[in-house]
Amino acid sequence: MKRTFLFSLLSLTLLSACQEQQGKSDSETIQTLEIDIQAEESKRPLSDFAENTLVVLPTSDSLLIGEIYRVCSQGDYIYVSDGANLYKFLLNGNYQGRISRQGQGPEEYINIGDFHIDDQGDAWLSCRNNNSIYQYSWDNEFKQRIKVDLWMEHIFWHDKGLYIYSGNETGFNNAYQLHYLNLDNKQIEHHFKPIDKYMSQYLFVFMTNVFQKAKDNAAYFTQMFNDTIYSLSPDTYKPKYVVNLGNHNIPKSFYEHNYRDIMDFFTRLHDENRFAYGINAFVETNTNYLIGYIYQEKVHLSILPKDSQKEQARFNTLYIDKLFNYPINLSEATLFVGDNGRIIIPL
Repeated sequence: MKRTFLFSLLSLTLLSACQEQQGKSDSETIQTLEIDIQAEESKRPLSDFAENTLVVLPTSDSLLIGEIYRVCSQGDYIYVSDGANLYKFLLNGNYQGRISRQGQGPEEYINIGDFHIDDQGDAWLSCRNNNSIYQYSWDNEFKQRIKVDLWMEHIFWHDKGLYIYSGNETGFNNAYQLHYLNLDNKQIEHHFKPIDKYMSQYLFVFMTNVFQKAKDNAAYFTQMFNDTIYSLSPDTYKPKYVVNLGNHNIPKSFYEHNYRDIMDFFTRLHDENRFAYGINAFVETNTNYLIGYIYQEKVHLSILPKDSQKEQARFNTLYIDKLFNYPINLSEATLFVGDNGRIIIPL
């Protein structure tokens, strides 16, 4: 039986009124986003909060997508990777092209770790197996390969360069979590966010979303075990927001215990059953913030209006109008953050 649920995507975009957003000067203090994690979970249909579209991806004998590994939405397109190929679709699901260069040759990748699309539409792919970044056009043409002596968990194209996220991986004598690769000279010119050597011994967690497109031609950077949202530019990073999860955030002292490994860390974390942590998704529009986090071992989404007179909405389950209010448990789903305030959920 063909598993058609692997080839459907739910695209939801936060409703955003057409209003001008007040700018903030760099001299202003970091803004705290107060999330009410005790608020009653909303049972209202998703259309009350976001435009939602079901994107059914075509399948045929010549177009068989494996298990969806990563999704990216930019402009009018959705890009899907199954780790072996990269596919391009319109938002209505119409197939637009595929990059399929898996192999051992000099112009081929071993597999696709992460990818991002530049302003010209070319695809940039990372391959952890040989520490390389590849550039391809959508006629499946190889353009270049750049060797990078780093563990690459995520990449994000920005103007003339790529941000690279290495997490807590200290291989290749790496001492930083973030790096900026200048594509003009193919050199890593900046490093950000020093790795805590103690935490690197146990805290290495794969995250679906690390980079998000910001509204000011910058990028946002978030982490699962970090309550701060950073704004990135090629030569600096700075705190933009701090998320207060109802005063249930993990205290700094909790990270300072002697943990054998990541399993020991999570066992103690769940035994506490009182901490909330994130950030596994972040979207900012003119009128709202959407923040994903984990509380009592469940994934939650909160919509925080910028207008303090409006109430927050909190979800553990989304009731999808396009699927006759079919419930999607967020703890069992994967959220991918795209541009234009868009969240993509593979079904």
